[in-house]
Amino acid sequence: MRPPILGRRRPASAKDTVIYGFLLIAVVFLLYSLHSKLELSKPSDKVDIGREGGAGEEEEVAMNEDSRALANGESAVFENEPEFFSEKDFDSTAPSKERNRGGFPRILCMVPSQPHAREKFRTILDTWGQWCDGIRFMIDPPVYCEPGKEASQPDEPVEEIASSDGKVTGKIVLLNKLVRKKGNDCYTGGTEFNPITKKHEPVFTACRHIWEKVWRSWVYVSDHLAENFDFFFKVDDDTFFFVPTMREVLIEKGFKADEFHYFGQRVYPIGPDRPLIAGALVGWSRATLKRVVQEYKAMPHEYGDRRQFKHGRCVDRDGATEEVTTSICLRQAGIHAEAFYDETVVPRRPHVLLWHPRDMLTFVRRDNSSSWFYKHAPRDVGTLENCCSERPVAFHFMRTDNDLRRVYNLIVDPTRQNELEEMVEKQVPQWRAMDPAKRSRSGIDKSPYSAHGCALEAEYWLKVKKRWHMRNPKDHERRLTD
Repeated sequence: MRPPILGRRRPASAKDTVIYGFLLIAVVFLLYSLHSKLELSKPSDKVDIGREGGAGEEEEVAMNEDSRALANGESAVFENEPEFFSEKDFDSTAPSKERNRGGFPRILCMVPSQPHAREKFRTILDTWGQWCDGIRFMIDPPVYCEPGKEASQPDEPVEEIASSDGKVTGKIVLLNKLVRKKGNDCYTGGTEFNPITKKHEPVFTACRHIWEKVWRSWVYVSDHLAENFDFFFKVDDDTFFFVPTMREVLIEKGFKADEFHYFGQRVYPIGPDRPLIAGALVGWSRATLKRVVQEYKAMPHEYGDRRQFKHGRCVDRDGATEEVTTSICLRQAGIHAEAFYDETVVPRRPHVLLWHPRDMLTFVRRDNSSSWFYKHAPRDVGTLENCCSERPVAFHFMRTDNDLRRVYNLIVDPTRQNELEEMVEKQVPQWRAMDPAKRSRSGIDKSPYSAHGCALEAEYWLKVKKRWHMRNPKDHERRLTD
């Protein structure tokens, strides 16, 4: 056989082509990985949980004229005349990644509140708000819209707000399409005969705007942010939201963003066949958000005396109750309230605490209770010392800024564990030594603010704290929306 001639290449075979292709892909992937590590290693001390789509440098954006006009007219509400922008001025075009950063779903926190609550907004950003992938505080406008004129209003202006240390930013959205004013009763201008007092008295109609405020907030989120997140939570401003725990539970339960989910603490105030989710914390998947907003945009709008309208419908009307009407609209869309309990323990326990933990630990459920909280509720759910999951996702009735900071400091701060242990060692033995029958007869079970109630609370919080610090510390870090 003739030896090969030096310098002459033999024709490449199909096998060689495949090998060279794989080698080229491996080299490109290696270069990309090195570039990503270098980018991540760059120092950054500013975290923007409100900027969906990127963690790049701050960009200057021009205020549009409609937003500027609204901002200039707010001197009675906002002391320092904050700058408002449109949502589109921010980088919110990044596609959603359901399993970004450690495989966790992306969460948007939506907090309906009032313009004067800015210090509370900062407290939220200092505490639980920093864990959200994005956060919006939805507030009333200085001037309300006239009925039927909403379509002529410009896009809702957006203002940035920073945490106390300036490292976390959220956004405030001015709901300038709101029609109904804050308050419970509005004078209609008429009178009617009262058979009890035998007099003609002024007629007042319920003009609560909470329902309108919430459904308009959902419409705003759907129109501007639906593709940037996987799950969306309406959070009362007196709720402490354990966002990292919620991410874990969503994965544990197998919830998907493209499935219909409407969840939180399920209650039955209307009847056993019409459950709803209590408003302290309401969770929707992306699929639910898009579907229900279609109902909101198509529902009729009714103004005036609520007695002239038919109830039990998905409708924007004066006096409508938020939680009930939300559940009606969802049922109309074929989506029903889901139970959201900690199923890893027996008896199963709520993840969402509608009352302060001290209250939940001391409430006694009566067999014939007519309370909306216990009425028609399942019997296999724990009460008293078994009332609450040690992996809570929300505490409600945290009324003050100090309440929110206390939860954050006692549970999240690792240096405060000794304080809780001392409270437990001092107070719990006295409580445990009492005969349960005597405890019940003496009414201590119904005295959440007694020393014994506080001891039970400390013991529970210590369990929550230990469970909290069992997870990866990186899960508790301030999150960057990307």
